[in-house]
Amino acid sequence: MQKNTDKTIFSKNKIDDMGLLNIEKQIVPLFKFEINVKAITPIEFYNFPGIVLRGAFGWMLKQQTCLEKNLESCRPCQFVQYCPYASIFESPNTGDVNIMAKATNFPHPFVLSPVVRWGTIIQPDEQFTVYLSIFGESIKYFHFFIKALIAMGNKGISKTKGTYEITSISNYSNNDLIYTKDDGYIADTLQPMEVECIDAETVIVQFITPCFLKFDNEILKKPTMEAIITNIARRYKIISNIYGGDAIVNNGDYFNGMAVHSYNVSISDMDIEWYSTNRFSKRQSRMMKVQGFMGSMKLEGNIRELYPLLKIGEAIHIGKQTSFGCGLIRLQNVH
Repeated sequence: MQKNTDKTIFSKNKIDDMGLLNIEKQIVPLFKFEINVKAITPIEFYNFPGIVLRGAFGWMLKQQTCLEKNLESCRPCQFVQYCPYASIFESPNTGDVNIMAKATNFPHPFVLSPVVRWGTIIQPDEQFTVYLSIFGESIKYFHFFIKALIAMGNKGISKTKGTYEITSISNYSNNDLIYTKDDGYIADTLQPMEVECIDAETVIVQFITPCFLKFDNEILKKPTMEAIITNIARRYKIISNIYGGDAIVNNGDYFNGMAVHSYNVSISDMDIEWYSTNRFSKRQSRMMKVQGFMGSMKLEGNIRELYPLLKIGEAIHIGKQTSFGCGLIRLQNVH
């Protein structure tokens, strides 16, 4: 672990100049769910668990919803704009959104992140957690997500085809139950995350899965406030423009530039380790790295104006390869 007890003052100037916190009008609602899973037969996560879960989810979702499975690509399909699989998993750029106009595919409208250390075997009756975030209008596909995840558990995942059952699903923000194995769906509506400014002087940021950040063309082996805030703001701006929605930030001025008043925020007690593993990309027919820093850091000072953006980071994740569940952060011990 790399430990750092020296306080690093957060400089706002670069972020202010980039205008990344001046997000106007279209702010996308964010939904995040905690899914509790119990193994029925042994599940071996021989590699980063997000790779296994994402691959199985995409395959199952396609089997359940795709009407043109013979096509090699979703783009020429006549149902591409209406298909849950295409919208969720392929996210082709078929609209008239100005942002990322040259991109073939948009960022996915979801993040699926199992909290399991790789190289482990989940034994029968052991439980683990999967976090599911859904962005904006894609919440209409919520039941497709859950149906696919349940079917994956029945069929089995990873090389050993380990089976599981979903015991419960709850709202990440308020812990309200949405689904249980015995009672099925018990919630009438799905509530988005509530993001608000709070009076806090200390918050611990945990980096649960590998966070791969580049800032000023440099790969960061440990986090900086400029890199984290810039990354969250940029990613959220893109998601907001693509997936639309109404503002959910209780402080209406926050995304109109008010966040620049976050003075004297410092990093202390940093405890960081670098992780790296490989995955095989079928699309690119080559091995690719999954890597980034994990651990925790403490923020001290006037956290109030930064807190909403950090909470948004909990939902959308930070850095690269978020589609595999990388970049999961969690805020703790707010005082």
